Amino acid sequence: MNDPQNYRPNYCNVNVDKFIKQNGKGEIVGGFKLYRVFEKQNPVGYKAIVHFVVSIDGSYVDPTPDDSYVFVPSSKVPSMNKDKYHRRGVVLSAVVYGSEAYKSWVSGMDEYKQYGLQTVHRPEDLKMLITHKRGDHVKLTGLSRAEFNGKYGTLSEYDSLTDRWGVSVDGVGLVGIKHNNILPTRPPELYSM
Repeated sequence: MNDPQNYRPNYCNVNVDKFIKQNGKGEIVGGFKLYRVFEKQNPVGYKAIVHFVVSIDGSYVDPTPDDSYVFVPSSKVPSMNKDKYHRRGVVLSAVVYGSEAYKSWVSGMDEYKQYGLQTVHRPEDLKMLITHKRGDHVKLTGLSRAEFNGKYGTLSEYDSLTDRWGVSVDGVGLVGIKHNNILPTRPPELYSM
């Protein structure tokens, strides 16, 4: 059921949607992926990352490849609003405890640095950043079909099976474009969870 080659690290929100579509069953469960972090065999902190898994017949299945962790379901993490959470274009914050050096390192990770999203120290402070959503006006870039580069369009649905957004391109029509080839034309939106 779970072929790790079909799922990418750090995309749990997309992976669970894809897993359910491929297998035709399961429910999405939101919670936290808990890690205890060590530096030179000394504990330096804890990290709780917002995470989604699939529940099938009372057991959890995690299609997202990762190292060992403990999953804790939580009502703090909404899991049923598929349009808001289970697609590309969503960056979720992490709850971090530990040394200042460790907190600074986590805050410096690319996905946080790119958008200025901060790690938090209490679950009630969790944030969600929406970088792309249906209806956004976007610019296309980095495509092998050079005639599309620089064109503008409007995002429709994201398809987790093909990892493509439907983009209604001005003067062309609806085409499937990978997430990394779409530049937003608006600033990201930050929400409390």
